Amino acid sequence: MDIFDIWVNLVTEQSAEQFVTQEGYENIPGYLGSNSGPVGVDSLLAIMDELGVATGVFTGGLDRNTDKLLDICTAHPGRFLVAGGIGDPSRPGRQVKRVREFAQHPAFCMVRVMPLASQVPTNDARHYPVYQVCEELGLPAGRNAA
Repeated sequence: MDIFDIWVNLVTEQSAEQFVTQEGYENIPGYLGSNSGPVGVDSLLAIMDELGVATGVFTGGLDRNTDKLLDICTAHPGRFLVAGGIGDPSRPGRQVKRVREFAQHPAFCMVRVMPLASQVPTNDARHYPVYQVCEELGLPAGRNAA
């Protein structure tokens, strides 16, 4: 049986530093997969292999990082997919454009609406254009549970 991990993360010194300097966030690197330092692509693949995870899904914001994550998918075919995250629904036209662009890549698998990041409910009308383009393109649109 292949294991599918719906949210894998690359942890760099810089990204870990953004979290661990905040009070109460000291354990974030461990939650993201490492208690001993950064987790780059090779380290993440080794962890996935050790745990029997065949495919992992990255979540990148539609306005940042998704291009880089898709490049990693291209370099490691079949090991990773990418979910585009909607953190800021205030520019739905831009979000729709980005979904259309990223949907051209075979590793772009879904869109995640992230109300915890934006404090905008999933049923807010600002999300409707994204839901519509996902339906048109046959992409699932999911949400992070509260």
